[in-house]
Order: sequence, then C-alpha cells, then structure tokens
Amino acid sequence: MKNYFNTAAIYARVSTKRQAKEGFSLASQIKACKKKASELGAINFREYIDETSGTTLKRPALTKLRNDIKKGDIDIIICYDQDRLSRKLGQQLFITEEFEKFCKNLIFVCGDYKNSVDGRLSYLIKGAIAEYERERILERCIRGKKEKFLKGEITNSHLFGYKYNHKKKTYDINEDEANIVRRIYDLYINGMSSRQILMLFQAENIPKFFRGKSVGWNDPSVILRILKNDSYTGVFHAFKHNTPKEKNRYKDKSEWINIPIPAIIDKEKFELANKKIKENTDNSSRNTKRIHLLSRIAYCTCGRSIYSRTANKKDYYICASKNYKKKDESEYNKCINSRFMLSDKVDKIFWQALCKICISKKSIEDYINQQKSDIKIDKIILQIKNIEDNIIKKKKEQSKIIEWFSSELIDDNVAKEKLEKVNKILISLKKQKEELEKSINIKNKPEKIFNIFKNEKKITLEEKRSLIKKIVDKVYIERIDNNKNSKMNISIYIIFK
Repeated sequence: MKNYFNTAAIYARVSTKRQAKEGFSLASQIKACKKKASELGAINFREYIDETSGTTLKRPALTKLRNDIKKGDIDIIICYDQDRLSRKLGQQLFITEEFEKFCKNLIFVCGDYKNSVDGRLSYLIKGAIAEYERERILERCIRGKKEKFLKGEITNSHLFGYKYNHKKKTYDINEDEANIVRRIYDLYINGMSSRQILMLFQAENIPKFFRGKSVGWNDPSVILRILKNDSYTGVFHAFKHNTPKEKNRYKDKSEWINIPIPAIIDKEKFELANKKIKENTDNSSRNTKRIHLLSRIAYCTCGRSIYSRTANKKDYYICASKNYKKKDESEYNKCINSRFMLSDKVDKIFWQALCKICISKKSIEDYINQQKSDIKIDKIILQIKNIEDNIIKKKKEQSKIIEWFSSELIDDNVAKEKLEKVNKILISLKKQKEELEKSINIKNKPEKIFNIFKNEKKITLEEKRSLIKKIVDKVYIERIDNNKNSKMNISIYIIFK
C-alpha cells in the first residue's frame, strides 16, 4: 500500500494535564499518527491540533479539518484514538460519517476501525465506554467537591478581599484588599457610579491582583461584581452552579452549601448598595422604554397579543406569531396579518377613534350595538372555532404518543419530549380561546364609560394610558392595506370593559 495515500491529515487533541501524564500528550499523539501515516505511504502531513474539551464540536482545528476535507485534497485522516475525536458517542458517529463521506479513509492508531458491520459494532461499544468513563469521572469530581464543601472547605482560592488559607482550606481577610472593598461600598452608597469609582481607582493607581498577576481596574462590571457579591457579608455560597448539560446556570438556592467566612461588610450596607443598583438600573436610559398607548391591551385578529418592537430606531407593533421560529411553525401558529405597524401612527389612529366613540353616551351605545352585528364578531367566532378544531387535533396527537409509548415504539425520553411539546401548544391554544371569548362580552354600561372619559380630561401620554386602562379591555388591530411603505390603513376594533 506504499504511496497509495499522498496527503494525510493528522488530528490530535488534549484537554487536561492528567491526559498528558497518561501518554496523551500532543507530541506523542502526533508522533504516533505520523508513524502510522508513513506506514500507509503518506508523504505530506497536515496537522490539526485542538487544546480543548472533547465534549463539544466547537473546536477550531476540528472545524478547519471538516472544511478542508470537503475540498477533496486529503487522502487519509489519522487520529490517535476515537475518544480524541470526541468524548460523546453521538458526536463520534456524526464526525466519522462526515469524514467517510468526503475522505473515505479514517484510521485510528489505537485500534483498527473497519467500515463493516463488525467494525462499526466495535466502534460503537468503544465509544459508549469512553462516554461512560467521562460521565463517571465527572460524577466523582462533583461528589468529591460536594463532600469538601460539606466539611466547610472552599476549593475556589480566588476572591478579591481575601487570601486563601491552604492549611484550613478557607478564606482569611486580606486587609489591603478588604479596605478597597469597603471603600467601593462607601463610595457607591454616597452617590458615585461604578464607572466613576473605576476612573478614580485608575487615577489613583490602586492595584488589583488575580492569581498573583496585576490585572488592574479595567471595566465598571468589576466594581458591580464586588457590589453584588454577598460573600463579603460573611457567607460563601458553594455548590451553586449546575453542570453544562443542565439548562439553568444556577441551582435552586435550597441546594447551595453555605460556608461561613470572615465578613468584610455588614448585611445592611450590602442591601443598601444593591437597592441603589436596582434603582440605577430601573432609571437607566437604556431600560426606560417608551410608553405605548396599547401596551398589553393590543391583540391581532388571529387572537394573539400584539407587542412592540424597535427596528431601525423606530417602534412598531407586531403580532406575537413573529416570535415563533420557522422550524416550529405549524398550521395553528401562522398569521396572515403579522405585518409591522408604526406604533406612533397606530396610537394616534386609536386615540382619534376612541375620542370619536366617547364623544357622547349615545355614540358609545351605538358602537357597542354595532359590535353585536359587526362582521368582526363573526371573524372572532370563526377564530374560536378554528382554535377548537386545533385543540381536538392536538388531543388526538397526545393519545397517539401515549399509544406509541405503550406499544414500545418509542422510549420514555422521546415520549416525554413529544408530550411536552404538544402540551405547550395546547396551553397556548386554550389561552387564545379564552381571550377571544372574553372579547365578546362587555361589562360596563355606556353611561359609565362616558363619565370616566368625560371626567378625565388628560393630555400627557402617561395620563392617556391611565385613562385607557380604566375603560378599554382589548383593542384588535389589523393592517388592511397592501403597501410596503409607511402608508398604513389600520382597522381598529375596541372592546370596552
């Protein structure tokens, strides 16, 4: 087989010091791979080296290799062992299939992989063992850490304001740094912002060290992290982070392990500083959203709520169906009216319509009576009927999934995933139906609506919004023009409380 292969791609990966000690060093991997490639006749070598975890496909060298093999100028791929490709069996199978599609020749130094029934079975077994070993190592590490935490031992040796006591495995106060922490709290409580404190520390050349290296004060977030860290009140929270597989970053607070440490500040000062942080955040111009007249009362004729969105520095109203991802799109969540509408123009049209309706008791009464025979009522009733049909379909789908599970056609994980998806859709459909049914019923009498409107002669946007909340339950909005510009023809349908 000499000279059969011309160009060989060498893939090597290492992620921990432990692997290096056990013979998985990058140098030893590359040497063994090159030797194997030379035995097979390869004369040109391309090295692809990653220094990261094998549990993710987001690796620079692996990504480059996957792109390069598609060009067709790599004859063979050599890897030390299949767990160097990935620590997860599913990822191993995915990468292997991709490599074989474009290159055909994948060789492992440790083990002979053959693209046959027996070869693939052996590959699957070895991959499953590698994944199992990784999970066992991870589980032992977590259990070991938890045992240390329960003994009151802290494994994190870096917290500004403290020095790590290696003998007792806990924190002692570093007075120089602790004084800086106290000063940060005092300055912030007395009116300075995190950025102003940062600039002051930079001007005074106040040192900041992390793992023995001078890192300086380079961002206001450094100040805010110190202000938000309640460890400075005398309690270190251990075991609070979830593993990467779990959705939430933090565990429930009831699962945290609280370890007493010397306090640098008292709880009152911490709470005062964090109250001020919240006030500053709420009052920030970035978080001060514009008031829209129809916020939380606007609905599309499809039954979904209408929300505001900013694009190109302009505010728009849009049907909530726009939030659905295309891959999840199904018949029930399509909306033919989901078009952008300039919120300022819609608010203006709505306010003019409301003023016209509420000019007298008779005009309000006429409007409500007209609603009973209005075509829009028929439209809402039709929407309710369509939603009811979709609810029936989804309930049948539920029954089918349960039947498949009972017949062992799908396992419990697949069944659970499918049922959760269907239940989520059912909840959404039932909510839409309830909202539409409410919209047909009007509680307040025309006289009461008129008196509220007449007695509240308000002009500011906030006051208009307050008035609307008193008399309007829902507003159905529909854009009925075919224009692709800002010229809009809007249909407004008001449901009074």
